[in-house]
Amino acid sequence: MQVKKKRKKSKSINKQETPQWAYTATAMVVTLILLVVIFFWGGTLWRFTRGLIYSDGEKSEIPDYLNDSIYNERPDGVDMSHYQRDIEWKVLGVHPTVKFVYLKATEGEGLYDKYYNRHHAQARNAGLQVGSYHFYRPKVPVMAQVNNFLEHTDFTIDHLKPVIDIEVQGGLKKKALQDSLRLCLDTITAIIGDKPILYTSRNFYHEVLEERFGNYPLWIADYRHGESLPANCVLWQYTDKGKVLGIRHEVDCNRLTGSLSKIQL
Repeated sequence: MQVKKKRKKSKSINKQETPQWAYTATAMVVTLILLVVIFFWGGTLWRFTRGLIYSDGEKSEIPDYLNDSIYNERPDGVDMSHYQRDIEWKVLGVHPTVKFVYLKATEGEGLYDKYYNRHHAQARNAGLQVGSYHFYRPKVPVMAQVNNFLEHTDFTIDHLKPVIDIEVQGGLKKKALQDSLRLCLDTITAIIGDKPILYTSRNFYHEVLEERFGNYPLWIADYRHGESLPANCVLWQYTDKGKVLGIRHEVDCNRLTGSLSKIQL
């Protein structure tokens, strides 16, 4: 005798459908996030991509897009220190006008810029002419400063003349400052076989340095007009707030007053 098995009734599960407004809200949040990412990082990624596409020998193929950008400075060269980080060197290397970069190497007796070696190698790899500078502290012993500069730099791989940055008397009398600075410059001249460049402001040069250093190549910082620069001026720093493609932070911008050969080693 067969026993009929009772079929179990399947229980229906009432799934609660996700309301349409939830999908809409999610889509809006995702869109907003994408817009924020594009706004803050899109420009950087685009500039970096351009640097990968164009090689050093193809600068003429870059369109004149800088006029439509906040990165509108067109210097002959820039100078920087650890304050300018995360440089897009491949982008800077194909900039339509930038030919050279000066990097802070040392300051005083024992200070050394932690980004110097990295920036130096990357700038050379990007095809830029590279030079190094020392920030001079008037009250610090001269030879201690010279040794600090020489210890952290290698002028045999630099393209440009070394620079001594002197901006203040630092509590020294005028003659004492002139004597110590002259010893510094004479020592470096004996080592490299050429005079280093002297960086300073227009006023400081005329008031403190001109009478004894008028025969040195000069790099003048003057953010007002740049007219009537001294005859021995080879570089003019016209702003310290430049916005240059490839450099995220504000940067010092410079123009040559003659040919690039005047500042080359």
